[in-house]
Amino acid sequence: MWGTLSIVNDAAFGGAYDALTEAVKARALDQARHVPWRRLAEAVDEANNWEVFNLWLRAVADASGRIPPAVERELETRIPGLLAQHHSEIQTASMRGALAYWLWNLVGTWVTVNLFLEPKLQGWLDAIPFFLSKSLPYMKAWAHWEQVSKEWRINPPAEWPTFDQWQNDIAAVTDLPNADTAAQAALNAVCSVSAGRWERILSMFLDLIAFSHWMQLVLDSEGPSSRLVLDSIRSRYQGFRFSTSDLSSTEAVGQLNIWVIQREIGGDRDDLLEALSWHAQRHPRYYAVDSYALHCRDAWLTYRPDPLPCLSDWQKAADTHTC
Repeated sequence: MWGTLSIVNDAAFGGAYDALTEAVKARALDQARHVPWRRLAEAVDEANNWEVFNLWLRAVADASGRIPPAVERELETRIPGLLAQHHSEIQTASMRGALAYWLWNLVGTWVTVNLFLEPKLQGWLDAIPFFLSKSLPYMKAWAHWEQVSKEWRINPPAEWPTFDQWQNDIAAVTDLPNADTAAQAALNAVCSVSAGRWERILSMFLDLIAFSHWMQLVLDSEGPSSRLVLDSIRSRYQGFRFSTSDLSSTEAVGQLNIWVIQREIGGDRDDLLEALSWHAQRHPRYYAVDSYALHCRDAWLTYRPDPLPCLSDWQKAADTHTC
């Protein structure tokens, strides 16, 4: 469905690869501004779930040369009537030895047309594969598919895995195809802590980014003694104190960030901090909050809200902001 993004490489495009990558990124981020980040994140998760399912179909069909009954039943449950509608094409694809690839494209096309029509009509469809292809769950799904495809060509399993087993196997992936990459380093760090702790510190980190944007905006407007900022810090980050009262907004935000990160993940886990940064910069919320902060900075030059928004109001506005 979105698979081309994961297999494009610089060898395929030569020197134009970097330019192509930047153009794709610019287009995706521009489209992402047209939709609230939570809606985009939901669409990315849905796209990943379908990609995981579609890769399962492709792997089993490729290794078996057919569509086993269990796979057919699962597909019929999800997309009733699809196989019956394309019966003759299935036979043709099977005779040509292209069943797996044809099925993968068929399901991917159906999903895009039927489940992602809203993003297409509203102008943010390209943002979905961009964020999807940058995510660790997507990379793990493709890594698992590539591995089992190689193994099954030589030694197919006595029984094909159920879709539930397939999802569990993907969740257990610890090695990506290119071990010497930032993505693998991020995966190593994620695997070094419990799933619950990782979700907690990632949520903390994204919240800290949003808080930092709001904090700097208010400090730049009200100065270092802003009661709004000091009260929010006292409520949210109990125990934190600035080193002095005459810090610039950038210095104040920096001190708070260092304190929170050391308290939450410790000073000896640079790998976790790098993994948090890696994930945050691939999340729709990161760009949405940054975009809204820039919007506020420009807007407040001509009209400064009075009173300035509290953190919760500012976050709500950032969550729903579109351009």
